[in-house]
Amino acid sequence: MHDGSRNGDNFRKPRDARLGKRRSADTHLLDATWWFDDFTIDFFHEEMHKRKEQVVVCLGTPTLLIGGDLSRSNRRLILVDRDRILTEALQRAGYSDILAADLMRELPPCFSAGMVIADPPWYEAETQSFLAAAQSVSGEGAEIFISLPPFGTRPGIESERERLFGWCRQRGMALVALTPAATRYVCPPFERNVLRSTGSTSGVPNRVGDLARLRVGVSNDAAFHPAEKPPLWEEVTFGSTRFRLIVKPPVVSGDIRLIPTGWPEDIFPSCIRRHPERDVVDVWTSGNRAFRCHDTVGLSLFLRGLKAENGLYRANRKGLPTRTGPPFADQTAQQVLTILETEEKEYAVIRRNYV
Repeated sequence: MHDGSRNGDNFRKPRDARLGKRRSADTHLLDATWWFDDFTIDFFHEEMHKRKEQVVVCLGTPTLLIGGDLSRSNRRLILVDRDRILTEALQRAGYSDILAADLMRELPPCFSAGMVIADPPWYEAETQSFLAAAQSVSGEGAEIFISLPPFGTRPGIESERERLFGWCRQRGMALVALTPAATRYVCPPFERNVLRSTGSTSGVPNRVGDLARLRVGVSNDAAFHPAEKPPLWEEVTFGSTRFRLIVKPPVVSGDIRLIPTGWPEDIFPSCIRRHPERDVVDVWTSGNRAFRCHDTVGLSLFLRGLKAENGLYRANRKGLPTRTGPPFADQTAQQVLTILETEEKEYAVIRRNYV
């Protein structure tokens, strides 16, 4: 779930054109969706090619299916990813062995894999959850490749890594190799919006990760339970824009308005989880627009109804007719229309210039 660039070209066309729009447009910050670039895809496909006849499981790495030549050797390739929209799109495109699962909450079944490739969000609990899942799908002697945040990513990263490798040893996973700057990532649309809205002059970041290779000494299907599970977010999708709404009791029942938080273009100014204002956000779009809301449950119901009204969100761009419904319905509908129009234009630029 994390990516970089090669030769300054940060959004190359995936080799499978059927999913080009999926790769470029509607990824979401809350999924930590930075995807591998072509250099990294080619590297992992070479590693797969060395392991003919083995089962390979990919955890949170959909570009390993979308890109590369999968026909070079006879092996089974399985993807596990929590993004149900993505997994359903891959299934419709004809891919098999696709499993939707949130590895922070559940373990996938054992596939007796000989190789596992994992790209978790770069946080300690998520990394441990992905490693527990990798071990659970593996046979004894399997190799796990996992991307890790490099030193300097944030304070304390060295201690995190020491704890992680100690935890791995306790579970029967031995570190075989650690390669700095081995994984590279493309810059997703939500990050491009952050860079533009904050006036960044440093250009598109070339994100890279370190790559750890571990060997499974014994199989282990014991789930890892993080001390605190991440909050639950509901999703409502309109075209390429994905609204995420935090699940929590209403503060003011019926007040479903999107409340701006004062950031330029309503775009949250960072992709970093430790940003001090991240916890105030109740509604988040795939364009990284962030709002507060007094009743996210009511807003979720309203958005689902709006979506069902024969495409009302695409109609009457100059204004909506008076509607019956909850308080603030017309105001909220107009807010949603404005966001959809804005983000659709942004995605069109990305598709035209970077895909």
